[in-house]
Amino acid sequence: MSGITHAIVALALDAGLGFSVATAPAALAGALLPDIDEPESAVSRILLGGRWTIFRVVGLALLAVALVWRGSVVRSPELLAMGLFLVAAALLPHRGVTHSVLGLALVALVLRGLGGSWFLPALLGYGSHLVADLPGSGVPLLWPVPWRVKVPVPRWLAEVSVALAAVAYLGYRGWAPWPFLR
Repeated sequence: MSGITHAIVALALDAGLGFSVATAPAALAGALLPDIDEPESAVSRILLGGRWTIFRVVGLALLAVALVWRGSVVRSPELLAMGLFLVAAALLPHRGVTHSVLGLALVALVLRGLGGSWFLPALLGYGSHLVADLPGSGVPLLWPVPWRVKVPVPRWLAEVSVALAAVAYLGYRGWAPWPFLR
């Protein structure tokens, strides 16, 4: 699915579960984060400034190694989890660990350590991304097990259906998603 569709679904979940508009950015961030391993994704362009080069990959990998090292020294599971997640994002192909239950667990550990009222919206955004990517080529939910979980629906049909339903629901709830689409 596209980044916009993931964002709309996360906003609909956030609204549907009764969270406030203040938690919407956390839901959006959670929904876009699984695609950090895709060079052309919205989250990669925002965080890494556009196309990946070998220098950006090496830089991300070095940051990840530093976080893993620091997390082990100070016994911080949150830093360790963030470092492992970034190592995977830097070195593994798209729709690998970032699209798995293991990736979700690492992100949950990091978010738990950070605390705040946006833990659940961000985690739901991340989980909604995994579910929304089931149509088409599927996702490796049990990574590193090599098989993918798929839903036998054409990807274009799933994308259009999910986006329209989410926008309709947001309109019904009184949330105006259109400014986010510009």
